[in-house]
Amino acid sequence: MLHRKFNLSSLSFSLLFGLSVFSSVHAFSQSDRKELAYNNVSTMPARLHPNPVQVTISQSDSADLKFRIHILNPEEQKVTIYIRSKSLGTIFIKTLTDSEFANHEYANLYNLNELEDGQYSIEVVAGGESIHKDILINTITKIDRRASIN
Repeated sequence: MLHRKFNLSSLSFSLLFGLSVFSSVHAFSQSDRKELAYNNVSTMPARLHPNPVQVTISQSDSADLKFRIHILNPEEQKVTIYIRSKSLGTIFIKTLTDSEFANHEYANLYNLNELEDGQYSIEVVAGGESIHKDILINTITKIDRRASIN
């Protein structure tokens, strides 16, 4: 019986040793494959959806603080609009409903005239992707001094 235990323990040791050698060889060969695969990977990011959401954030007049957000959402993905202040954090959040899209499009004018001077951003999050624009609101005061003789 003692002889049988010895054989079982030596057999289990042999199996354990064999598996560890196989694992290390397997790990080595996997790392080689990953390196080769990495060299062959294209630099194009993978899209989660074939028709991603398209976002345009524009300003028609630089003197006016109104920004137009236009969203084309062909796959009716969940879309959330954030307006953030660098100093205050998130100051506006709107998750768009299906009824706000007409033919998969949304367009609205956002008036930022009431905001104080500072750094802001508009961010649109849809389908796991994020599009954002930085906005700097800066009041320029022009001093126009004149003298006249009457």
